[in-house]
Amino acid sequence: MAAGAGALVGATSTISPTAALALATAIALMVWVIARPGILLTALIASVFVQVIAVGGVTIGRICAPIAVVVVAVTLLRGTATLQPAAPLAWVVAYTLWAGASSLWTTNLGGTVTQLASLGIGLSYMLAFATLLNNRRDVARVLYTFAIVAFAVGIYGMASSSGRAGTDAGDANFFALIEIITLPLVLALAADTRVRWFRGVLYGVVLVIIAAVFSSLSRGGLIALGAAVLAVTALPARTFFRSSKQKLVVLLVLVGAAVGAYQFSGQALAQRFQYVFTAEGHTGSGRLNAWRGAYTSIDRRPFQGLGYGAFQLNANQLMLQTPGVDLSNARLRPRGLEAHSAYIGTLAELGIPGLVFFLGIFGSAALTTRRTAIAAARAGAASTARLANAVLISMLGWAVASIFLSSETSRPPWILIGISLALPKLVSDEVRRRQEPGRELRP
Repeated sequence: MAAGAGALVGATSTISPTAALALATAIALMVWVIARPGILLTALIASVFVQVIAVGGVTIGRICAPIAVVVVAVTLLRGTATLQPAAPLAWVVAYTLWAGASSLWTTNLGGTVTQLASLGIGLSYMLAFATLLNNRRDVARVLYTFAIVAFAVGIYGMASSSGRAGTDAGDANFFALIEIITLPLVLALAADTRVRWFRGVLYGVVLVIIAAVFSSLSRGGLIALGAAVLAVTALPARTFFRSSKQKLVVLLVLVGAAVGAYQFSGQALAQRFQYVFTAEGHTGSGRLNAWRGAYTSIDRRPFQGLGYGAFQLNANQLMLQTPGVDLSNARLRPRGLEAHSAYIGTLAELGIPGLVFFLGIFGSAALTTRRTAIAAARAGAASTARLANAVLISMLGWAVASIFLSSETSRPPWILIGISLALPKLVSDEVRRRQEPGRELRP
Protein backbone atom coordinates (compact mmCIF):
# COMPACT_ATOMS: atom_id res chain seq x y z
CA MET A 1 0.00 0.00 0.00
CA ALA A 2 2.84 2.39 0.82
CA ALA A 3 4.58 1.60 -2.47
CA GLY A 4 1.34 2.06 -4.37
CA ALA A 5 0.67 5.38 -2.65
CA GLY A 6 4.18 6.59 -3.46
CA ALA A 7 3.82 5.58 -7.11
CA LEU A 8 0.45 7.33 -7.33
CA VAL A 9 1.83 10.56 -5.85
CA GLY A 10 4.85 10.36 -8.14
CA ALA A 11 2.69 9.85 -11.23
CA THR A 12 0.42 12.70 -10.19
CA SER A 13 3.38 15.06 -9.73
CA THR A 14 4.27 14.70 -13.41
CA ILE A 15 0.86 16.12 -14.23
CA SER A 16 0.40 18.67 -11.45
CA PRO A 17 2.64 19.29 -8.43
CA THR A 18 -0.29 20.97 -6.70
CA ALA A 19 -2.49 17.90 -7.12
CA ALA A 20 0.36 15.67 -5.94
CA LEU A 21 0.77 17.76 -2.78
CA ALA A 22 -2.95 17.55 -2.06
CA LEU A 23 -2.94 13.80 -2.72
CA ALA A 24 0.07 13.20 -0.45
CA THR A 25 -1.61 15.21 2.32
CA ALA A 26 -4.83 13.25 1.90
CA ILE A 27 -3.03 9.89 2.02
CA ALA A 28 -1.11 10.87 5.15
CA LEU A 29 -4.28 12.01 6.88
CA MET A 30 -6.11 8.88 5.76
CA VAL A 31 -3.50 6.55 7.28
CA TRP A 32 -3.68 8.46 10.55
CA VAL A 33 -7.47 8.66 10.70
CA ILE A 34 -8.31 5.06 9.74
CA ALA A 35 -6.83 3.91 13.04
CA ARG A 36 -8.81 6.61 14.90
CA PRO A 37 -12.08 7.03 12.98
CA GLY A 38 -13.68 9.14 15.70
CA ILE A 39 -11.12 11.89 15.09
CA LEU A 40 -12.45 12.26 11.56
CA LEU A 41 -15.64 13.89 12.84
CA THR A 42 -13.58 16.52 14.64
CA ALA A 43 -11.64 17.21 11.45
CA LEU A 44 -14.81 17.49 9.38
CA ILE A 45 -16.35 20.02 11.78
CA ALA A 46 -13.17 22.08 11.79
CA SER A 47 -13.06 22.00 7.98
CA VAL A 48 -16.51 23.57 7.81
CA PHE A 49 -15.39 26.56 9.86
CA VAL A 50 -11.98 26.96 8.19
CA GLN A 51 -13.03 26.13 4.64
CA VAL A 52 -10.94 29.01 3.27
CA ILE A 53 -7.77 27.02 4.10
CA ALA A 54 -6.28 25.28 1.07
CA VAL A 55 -3.45 22.78 0.65
CA GLY A 56 -1.74 23.14 -2.68
CA GLY A 57 -4.68 25.16 -3.96
CA VAL A 58 -7.21 22.49 -2.92
CA THR A 59 -9.63 23.49 -0.13
CA ILE A 60 -9.56 21.46 3.06
CA GLY A 61 -13.09 20.15 2.45
CA ARG A 62 -12.06 18.53 -0.82
CA ILE A 63 -9.23 16.78 0.98
CA CYS A 64 -11.39 15.60 3.87
CA ALA A 65 -14.22 14.25 1.70
CA PRO A 66 -12.37 11.31 0.08
CA ILE A 67 -10.80 10.48 3.43
CA ALA A 68 -14.28 10.34 4.94
CA VAL A 69 -15.49 7.99 2.20
CA VAL A 70 -12.56 5.61 2.72
CA VAL A 71 -12.88 5.63 6.51
CA VAL A 72 -16.63 5.00 6.33
CA ALA A 73 -16.07 2.11 3.91
CA VAL A 74 -13.35 0.57 6.11
CA THR A 75 -15.39 0.82 9.33
CA LEU A 76 -18.46 -0.68 7.65
CA LEU A 77 -16.43 -3.58 6.24
CA ARG A 78 -14.80 -4.18 9.62
CA GLY A 79 -18.19 -4.15 11.31
CA THR A 80 -17.08 -1.49 13.79
CA ALA A 81 -19.77 0.93 12.64
CA THR A 82 -23.25 0.72 11.18
CA LEU A 83 -25.48 2.79 8.93
CA GLN A 84 -29.10 2.31 9.87
CA PRO A 85 -31.67 2.57 7.06
CA ALA A 86 -34.07 5.50 7.40
CA ALA A 87 -36.48 7.53 5.28
CA PRO A 88 -34.06 10.46 4.73
CA LEU A 89 -31.62 8.13 2.98
CA ALA A 90 -34.26 7.21 0.38
CA TRP A 91 -34.90 10.90 -0.30
CA VAL A 92 -31.14 11.52 -0.54
CA VAL A 93 -30.79 8.77 -3.13
CA ALA A 94 -33.71 10.13 -5.17
CA TYR A 95 -32.34 13.68 -5.03
CA THR A 96 -28.83 12.57 -5.98
CA LEU A 97 -30.03 10.46 -8.91
CA TRP A 98 -32.20 13.29 -10.24
CA ALA A 99 -29.33 15.77 -9.88
CA GLY A 100 -27.03 13.38 -11.73
CA ALA A 101 -29.63 12.75 -14.42
CA SER A 102 -29.87 16.51 -15.06
CA SER A 103 -26.42 16.28 -16.68
CA LEU A 104 -28.25 14.77 -19.68
CA TRP A 105 -30.17 18.00 -20.34
CA THR A 106 -28.18 20.65 -18.50
CA THR A 107 -27.53 24.02 -20.13
CA ASN A 108 -24.08 24.17 -18.50
CA LEU A 109 -22.30 20.84 -18.15
CA GLY A 110 -19.31 22.38 -16.37
CA GLY A 111 -21.51 23.95 -13.72
CA THR A 112 -23.38 20.68 -13.25
CA VAL A 113 -20.19 18.67 -12.79
CA THR A 114 -18.90 21.19 -10.25
CA GLN A 115 -22.19 21.18 -8.31
CA LEU A 116 -22.34 17.38 -8.32
CA ALA A 117 -18.81 17.27 -6.92
CA SER A 118 -19.86 19.70 -4.18
CA LEU A 119 -22.89 17.54 -3.44
CA GLY A 120 -20.60 14.51 -3.21
CA ILE A 121 -18.56 16.28 -0.52
CA GLY A 122 -21.73 17.07 1.42
CA LEU A 123 -22.89 13.46 1.18
CA SER A 124 -19.53 12.18 2.40
CA TYR A 125 -19.86 14.40 5.47
CA MET A 126 -23.39 13.09 6.05
CA LEU A 127 -22.29 9.44 5.81
CA ALA A 128 -19.36 10.02 8.14
CA PHE A 129 -21.57 11.37 10.92
CA ALA A 130 -24.32 8.82 10.33
CA THR A 131 -21.80 5.97 10.48
CA LEU A 132 -19.12 7.00 12.98
CA LEU A 133 -21.29 8.67 15.62
CA ASN A 134 -22.00 5.64 17.81
CA ASN A 135 -21.99 6.57 21.50
CA ARG A 136 -22.05 9.38 24.04
CA ARG A 137 -18.28 9.69 23.94
CA ASP A 138 -18.44 10.43 20.22
CA VAL A 139 -21.24 12.93 20.83
CA ALA A 140 -19.22 14.74 23.51
CA ARG A 141 -16.25 15.01 21.17
CA VAL A 142 -18.44 16.41 18.39
CA LEU A 143 -20.23 18.94 20.60
CA TYR A 144 -17.03 20.14 22.24
CA THR A 145 -15.48 20.59 18.81
CA PHE A 146 -18.46 22.64 17.65
CA ALA A 147 -18.20 24.84 20.74
CA ILE A 148 -14.43 25.36 20.59
CA VAL A 149 -14.24 26.04 16.86
CA ALA A 150 -17.34 28.27 16.84
CA PHE A 151 -15.80 30.30 19.66
CA ALA A 152 -12.39 30.59 17.99
CA VAL A 153 -13.71 31.38 14.51
CA GLY A 154 -16.29 33.78 15.96
CA ILE A 155 -13.57 35.73 17.77
CA TYR A 156 -11.35 35.66 14.70
CA GLY A 157 -14.19 36.74 12.41
CA MET A 158 -15.01 39.73 14.57
CA ALA A 159 -11.41 40.73 15.27
CA SER A 160 -10.02 40.40 11.75
CA SER A 161 -12.64 42.40 9.90
CA SER A 162 -13.13 46.15 9.97
CA GLY A 163 -16.54 45.81 8.31
CA ARG A 164 -18.71 42.71 8.34
CA ALA A 165 -17.46 39.90 10.58
CA GLY A 166 -16.63 36.74 8.69
CA THR A 167 -15.51 38.31 5.45
CA ASP A 168 -11.92 37.28 6.18
CA ALA A 169 -13.08 33.75 7.00
CA GLY A 170 -15.25 33.36 3.91
CA ASP A 171 -18.69 34.73 3.09
CA ALA A 172 -20.26 36.74 5.94
CA ASN A 173 -23.69 35.19 5.39
CA PHE A 174 -22.37 31.63 5.57
CA PHE A 175 -20.26 32.64 8.55
CA ALA A 176 -23.46 33.68 10.33
CA LEU A 177 -25.25 30.49 9.20
CA ILE A 178 -22.59 28.20 10.67
CA GLU A 179 -22.61 30.07 13.97
CA ILE A 180 -26.42 29.88 14.16
CA ILE A 181 -26.43 26.13 13.52
CA THR A 182 -23.90 25.69 16.33
CA LEU A 183 -25.89 27.69 18.90
CA PRO A 184 -28.51 25.02 19.83
CA LEU A 185 -25.81 22.32 19.95
CA VAL A 186 -23.79 24.34 22.47
CA LEU A 187 -26.94 24.91 24.55
CA ALA A 188 -27.60 21.15 24.54
CA LEU A 189 -24.03 20.54 25.68
CA ALA A 190 -24.43 23.11 28.47
CA ALA A 191 -27.65 21.44 29.63
CA ASP A 192 -25.77 18.15 30.01
CA THR A 193 -22.84 19.70 31.87
CA ARG A 194 -22.97 19.15 35.63
CA VAL A 195 -20.06 21.45 36.54
CA ARG A 196 -21.38 24.97 37.05
CA TRP A 197 -18.25 26.88 36.11
CA PHE A 198 -17.90 24.91 32.89
CA ARG A 199 -21.54 25.54 32.08
CA GLY A 200 -20.75 29.22 32.51
CA VAL A 201 -17.90 28.85 30.02
CA LEU A 202 -20.31 27.37 27.49
CA TYR A 203 -22.70 30.25 28.04
CA GLY A 204 -19.75 32.49 27.25
CA VAL A 205 -19.44 30.65 23.92
CA VAL A 206 -23.11 31.41 23.33
CA LEU A 207 -22.40 35.11 23.90
CA VAL A 208 -19.63 35.02 21.30
CA ILE A 209 -21.85 33.20 18.78
CA ILE A 210 -24.61 35.79 19.07
CA ALA A 211 -22.13 38.65 18.90
CA ALA A 212 -20.57 37.09 15.78
CA VAL A 213 -23.97 36.79 14.05
CA PHE A 214 -24.78 40.43 14.81
CA SER A 215 -21.32 41.54 13.70
CA SER A 216 -21.73 39.71 10.38
CA LEU A 217 -24.52 42.21 9.55
CA SER A 218 -26.29 39.37 7.76
CA ARG A 219 -29.98 40.25 7.51
CA GLY A 220 -30.97 36.68 6.71
CA GLY A 221 -28.71 35.47 9.52
CA LEU A 222 -30.46 37.69 12.04
CA ILE A 223 -33.85 36.41 10.91
CA ALA A 224 -32.62 32.82 11.26
CA LEU A 225 -31.16 33.61 14.68
CA GLY A 226 -34.52 35.03 15.75
CA ALA A 227 -36.26 31.85 14.58
CA ALA A 228 -33.81 29.66 16.53
CA VAL A 229 -34.16 31.71 19.71
CA LEU A 230 -37.94 31.69 19.35
CA ALA A 231 -37.88 27.89 19.05
CA VAL A 232 -35.74 27.58 22.17
CA THR A 233 -38.23 29.83 23.98
CA ALA A 234 -41.29 27.94 22.74
CA LEU A 235 -40.08 24.43 23.57
CA PRO A 236 -41.12 23.13 26.99
CA ALA A 237 -38.26 23.25 29.50
CA ARG A 238 -38.13 19.47 29.88
CA THR A 239 -37.42 18.93 26.18
CA PHE A 240 -34.24 20.99 26.08
CA PHE A 241 -33.15 21.81 29.61
CA ARG A 242 -32.81 20.10 32.98
CA SER A 243 -35.27 22.46 34.65
CA SER A 244 -37.36 25.58 34.18
CA LYS A 245 -34.75 27.51 36.13
CA GLN A 246 -32.04 26.52 33.68
CA LYS A 247 -34.25 27.57 30.78
CA LEU A 248 -34.80 30.96 32.39
CA VAL A 249 -31.04 31.42 32.81
CA VAL A 250 -30.44 30.53 29.16
CA LEU A 251 -33.12 32.93 27.95
CA LEU A 252 -31.59 35.71 30.05
CA VAL A 253 -28.20 34.93 28.52
CA LEU A 254 -29.65 35.01 25.00
CA VAL A 255 -31.52 38.26 25.55
CA GLY A 256 -28.55 39.88 27.26
CA ALA A 257 -26.22 38.80 24.48
CA ALA A 258 -28.57 40.12 21.81
CA VAL A 259 -28.98 43.47 23.54
CA GLY A 260 -25.25 43.81 24.09
CA ALA A 261 -24.40 42.83 20.52
CA TYR A 262 -26.93 45.31 19.18
CA GLN A 263 -25.33 48.10 21.19
CA PHE A 264 -22.06 47.53 19.35
CA SER A 265 -23.44 46.88 15.86
CA GLY A 266 -26.81 48.64 15.94
CA GLN A 267 -25.81 51.58 13.75
CA ALA A 268 -24.28 49.39 11.04
CA LEU A 269 -27.28 47.03 11.20
CA ALA A 270 -29.72 49.91 10.88
CA GLN A 271 -27.89 51.09 7.78
CA ARG A 272 -28.04 47.57 6.30
CA PHE A 273 -31.79 47.34 6.81
CA GLN A 274 -32.44 50.91 5.67
CA TYR A 275 -30.44 50.20 2.52
CA VAL A 276 -33.23 47.88 1.37
CA PHE A 277 -35.56 50.86 1.06
CA THR A 278 -33.16 53.01 -0.95
CA ALA A 279 -33.03 53.25 -4.74
CA GLU A 280 -29.79 51.26 -4.79
CA GLY A 281 -30.86 48.58 -2.34
CA HIS A 282 -34.49 47.90 -3.17
CA THR A 283 -33.50 44.78 -5.14
CA GLY A 284 -32.14 43.16 -1.98
CA SER A 285 -28.48 43.22 -3.07
CA GLY A 286 -29.53 41.68 -6.37
CA ARG A 287 -31.55 38.85 -4.84
CA LEU A 288 -34.88 40.04 -6.21
CA ASN A 289 -33.41 40.34 -9.69
CA ALA A 290 -32.03 36.82 -9.41
CA TRP A 291 -35.37 35.50 -8.15
CA ARG A 292 -37.27 37.12 -11.00
CA GLY A 293 -34.83 35.61 -13.48
CA ALA A 294 -35.24 32.23 -11.80
CA TYR A 295 -39.03 32.42 -12.14
CA THR A 296 -38.62 33.03 -15.88
CA SER A 297 -36.55 29.86 -16.09
CA ILE A 298 -39.06 27.92 -13.97
CA ASP A 299 -41.89 29.01 -16.25
CA ARG A 300 -39.99 27.74 -19.30
CA ARG A 301 -38.64 24.48 -17.81
CA PRO A 302 -40.87 23.58 -14.85
CA PHE A 303 -40.11 19.86 -14.87
CA GLN A 304 -36.49 19.46 -15.94
CA GLY A 305 -34.98 22.76 -14.88
CA LEU A 306 -31.77 24.23 -16.23
CA GLY A 307 -29.62 21.45 -14.82
CA TYR A 308 -27.88 21.10 -11.47
CA GLY A 309 -25.57 24.04 -10.87
CA ALA A 310 -26.49 25.69 -14.18
CA PHE A 311 -28.40 28.73 -12.92
CA GLN A 312 -25.44 30.98 -12.16
CA LEU A 313 -24.07 31.15 -15.71
CA ASN A 314 -27.59 31.57 -17.11
CA ALA A 315 -28.57 34.25 -14.60
CA ASN A 316 -27.46 37.29 -16.63
CA GLN A 317 -29.36 36.23 -19.73
CA LEU A 318 -32.44 35.35 -17.71
CA MET A 319 -32.47 38.68 -15.90
CA LEU A 320 -32.14 40.56 -19.19
CA GLN A 321 -35.14 38.64 -20.56
CA THR A 322 -37.33 39.12 -17.48
CA PRO A 323 -39.75 42.05 -17.14
CA GLY A 324 -39.43 43.89 -13.83
CA VAL A 325 -35.72 43.27 -13.35
CA ASP A 326 -34.13 46.56 -12.32
CA LEU A 327 -30.49 46.93 -13.33
CA SER A 328 -30.40 50.70 -13.02
CA ASN A 329 -28.25 50.51 -9.89
CA ALA A 330 -26.70 47.11 -10.46
CA ARG A 331 -24.30 45.58 -12.92
CA LEU A 332 -24.24 42.11 -14.39
CA ARG A 333 -21.44 40.00 -13.02
CA PRO A 334 -19.15 38.26 -15.53
CA ARG A 335 -19.68 34.86 -13.89
CA GLY A 336 -23.37 35.36 -13.31
CA LEU A 337 -25.29 35.40 -10.04
CA GLU A 338 -26.38 32.63 -7.69
CA ALA A 339 -30.08 32.24 -7.01
CA HIS A 340 -29.51 33.34 -3.38
CA SER A 341 -32.19 30.91 -2.23
CA ALA A 342 -31.78 27.17 -1.81
CA TYR A 343 -35.45 26.62 -2.65
CA ILE A 344 -35.76 28.91 -5.68
CA GLY A 345 -32.38 27.74 -6.95
CA THR A 346 -33.36 24.08 -6.65
CA LEU A 347 -36.64 24.69 -8.47
CA ALA A 348 -34.86 26.57 -11.27
CA GLU A 349 -32.11 23.96 -11.67
CA LEU A 350 -33.91 20.67 -10.99
CA GLY A 351 -37.55 21.55 -11.62
CA ILE A 352 -40.51 20.45 -9.54
CA PRO A 353 -39.22 16.87 -8.95
CA GLY A 354 -35.91 18.22 -7.67
CA LEU A 355 -37.60 20.57 -5.22
CA VAL A 356 -39.86 17.75 -3.98
CA PHE A 357 -36.82 15.52 -3.37
CA PHE A 358 -34.90 18.37 -1.72
CA LEU A 359 -37.75 19.22 0.66
CA GLY A 360 -38.30 15.51 1.24
CA ILE A 361 -34.73 15.10 2.52
CA PHE A 362 -34.96 17.76 5.19
CA GLY A 363 -38.62 17.25 5.96
CA SER A 364 -38.12 13.53 6.59
CA ALA A 365 -34.94 14.23 8.56
CA ALA A 366 -36.80 16.68 10.79
CA LEU A 367 -39.67 14.22 11.27
CA THR A 368 -37.29 11.36 12.03
CA THR A 369 -35.38 13.52 14.50
CA ARG A 370 -38.55 14.57 16.29
CA ARG A 371 -39.72 10.95 16.58
CA THR A 372 -36.32 9.95 17.94
CA ALA A 373 -36.48 12.77 20.50
CA ILE A 374 -39.84 11.48 21.73
CA ALA A 375 -38.62 7.88 21.82
CA ALA A 376 -35.46 8.91 23.68
CA ALA A 377 -37.43 10.84 26.30
CA ARG A 378 -39.72 7.86 26.87
CA ALA A 379 -36.73 5.51 27.19
CA GLY A 380 -35.04 7.76 29.73
CA ALA A 381 -32.26 8.82 27.35
CA ALA A 382 -32.55 12.48 28.30
CA SER A 383 -29.20 13.57 26.85
CA THR A 384 -30.00 12.13 23.44
CA ALA A 385 -33.47 13.68 23.55
CA ARG A 386 -31.93 17.10 24.18
CA LEU A 387 -29.45 16.56 21.36
CA ALA A 388 -32.28 15.60 18.99
CA ASN A 389 -34.21 18.75 19.87
CA ALA A 390 -31.05 20.81 19.39
CA VAL A 391 -30.56 19.30 15.93
CA LEU A 392 -34.17 20.19 15.11
CA ILE A 393 -33.61 23.82 16.06
CA SER A 394 -30.37 23.89 14.06
CA MET A 395 -32.29 22.55 11.06
CA LEU A 396 -34.86 25.29 11.55
CA GLY A 397 -32.13 27.93 11.58
CA TRP A 398 -30.65 26.52 8.37
CA ALA A 399 -34.08 26.31 6.70
CA VAL A 400 -34.85 29.97 7.45
CA ALA A 401 -31.40 31.23 6.44
CA SER A 402 -31.58 29.22 3.20
CA ILE A 403 -34.47 31.37 2.02
CA PHE A 404 -31.76 33.92 1.28
CA LEU A 405 -28.76 31.66 0.60
CA SER A 406 -27.81 29.08 -2.02
CA SER A 407 -26.85 26.51 0.58
CA GLU A 408 -27.94 23.27 -1.09
CA THR A 409 -24.48 21.69 -1.01
CA SER A 410 -23.01 23.50 2.00
CA ARG A 411 -21.66 21.08 4.59
CA PRO A 412 -23.60 22.05 7.78
CA PRO A 413 -27.07 20.79 6.75
CA TRP A 414 -25.63 17.46 5.62
CA ILE A 415 -23.82 17.13 8.95
CA LEU A 416 -27.15 17.70 10.72
CA ILE A 417 -28.79 14.99 8.61
CA GLY A 418 -25.93 12.64 9.44
CA ILE A 419 -26.41 13.30 13.17
CA SER A 420 -30.15 12.72 12.85
CA LEU A 421 -29.47 9.34 11.19
CA ALA A 422 -27.16 8.37 14.07
CA LEU A 423 -29.56 9.35 16.86
CA PRO A 424 -31.28 5.92 17.21
CA LYS A 425 -27.87 4.35 17.93
CA LEU A 426 -27.24 6.98 20.56
CA VAL A 427 -30.56 6.22 22.27
CA SER A 428 -29.63 2.54 22.53
CA ASP A 429 -26.17 3.37 23.83
CA GLU A 430 -27.46 5.75 26.50
CA VAL A 431 -30.13 3.31 27.68
CA ARG A 432 -27.58 0.47 27.82
CA ARG A 433 -25.13 2.57 29.82
CA ARG A 434 -27.80 3.64 32.28
CA GLN A 435 -28.74 0.03 32.87
CA GLU A 436 -25.20 -0.99 33.76
CA PRO A 437 -25.08 -1.57 37.53
CA GLY A 438 -23.14 0.95 39.57
CA ARG A 439 -22.44 3.21 36.62
CA GLU A 440 -23.43 6.87 36.58
CA LEU A 441 -23.72 8.41 33.14
CA ARG A 442 -21.81 11.63 32.82
CA PRO A 443 -21.26 13.76 29.72
